[in-house]
Amino acid sequence: MKNKLTVLICAVSLSLTSCGGGKDQSVQTSDSVKQSSGSSLLADDVLKYDKNAIDPKATLTEITLKALGTTMAEMKYDQSTLTVSAGTTVKLTFVSEATDPSMPHNWVLIRKGSLERIAQKGMDAGVDKDYIPTDDDILIAGKLLKPGEKEEIIFPAPPAGEYQYVCTFPGHSKQMQGVFIVK
Repeated sequence: MKNKLTVLICAVSLSLTSCGGGKDQSVQTSDSVKQSSGSSLLADDVLKYDKNAIDPKATLTEITLKALGTTMAEMKYDQSTLTVSAGTTVKLTFVSEATDPSMPHNWVLIRKGSLERIAQKGMDAGVDKDYIPTDDDILIAGKLLKPGEKEEIIFPAPPAGEYQYVCTFPGHSKQMQGVFIVK
């Protein structure tokens, strides 16, 4: 029985690896995955990303990002684009410079193209979860900061590509968002 199972597994593996022909078709498949997901990442790369797998030998990239503004009309991140190199460890210091107690902020790194859905799910998650939902498109999430607070978020840079970051506090995502580029 074990021999038949081994033969079956080998046959299936061989047929799967031999399907599709040459290199050109695999490139075409990769492009179709990119287009259908709305992301510059392959689905497999996202599944392989482990936010806790920090390489102690990796170069450290330090970034300070501030949440600015005291009203809904003024609120924004001080940078709309953050760029890091693949293979580095990122140390993001997130600072809330808001002064109004009704203006908490967070920083959530997400797959490109999922912003509106994540923002809606954030509202649904509620204050007990810092408006951060459980979702496979969320790569990194900081805590909800009150005015004057700061947080250090340390994580390995995700695979090369374009991501987005957003504040998921209700009503903030339209203005508090940016692009996170990994080269």
